[in-house]
Amino acid sequence: MAGLIRTGTLIAALALAVASDTMAGAVNPEHCTVPRQISLMGASGLCVPDPFGKVVFILRGASDTPCAGCWVTIDFRACTDVTVGPGPGMTCPSKLLGMTDGLGRVEFTLPGFGNGLGPPRAANLCATVLLAGHPVPMSVSTFDRSGSNGVDAADLALWIDDFVNHPQAGRSDFDGDGQVGAADLTQWISVFVNGESVSSSGPCASSCP
Repeated sequence: MAGLIRTGTLIAALALAVASDTMAGAVNPEHCTVPRQISLMGASGLCVPDPFGKVVFILRGASDTPCAGCWVTIDFRACTDVTVGPGPGMTCPSKLLGMTDGLGRVEFTLPGFGNGLGPPRAANLCATVLLAGHPVPMSVSTFDRSGSNGVDAADLALWIDDFVNHPQAGRSDFDGDGQVGAADLTQWISVFVNGESVSSSGPCASSCP
């Protein structure tokens, strides 16, 4: 019986490996649609992440055929100046997993917050995104820099500090162009005025009331 169990486990592992290889072969990153960067958001009073931060991935093959049922994985471990909050597909503390639909599409809206006056991370492209196994580095920003009271004046002050002292800090670069500038300030103002980031997220392992 033990031998049968070991054989069954081996067959399952081989099947998973074959499936992963098949999906990787079905995807060509040059034909995929990916965001320039990922923004972690505050939340509304109902503990729903601000939809302003929605990012969409569309996986395709070399002939632009959608890859349905393919996995997108995002690893945030190297993003030391931000903290990802709880949500569907999250494996705490720092990994996100989602499967594409029939059109090869999967979307995420992620809560999270920054490290306040702490130092910016060493590398802007801190997140490792796997498109059915194909790695794509990506930057991660957050509008809620302080991690308290949602997106407010304190976060604006922290953004200004990056603008002056850390002009290439990915945590404050909301448009993903590699610079902290006027376009990023415009996005920050939009998030503040829209009023859907009035609360701060907890860390990944926390739960909403």
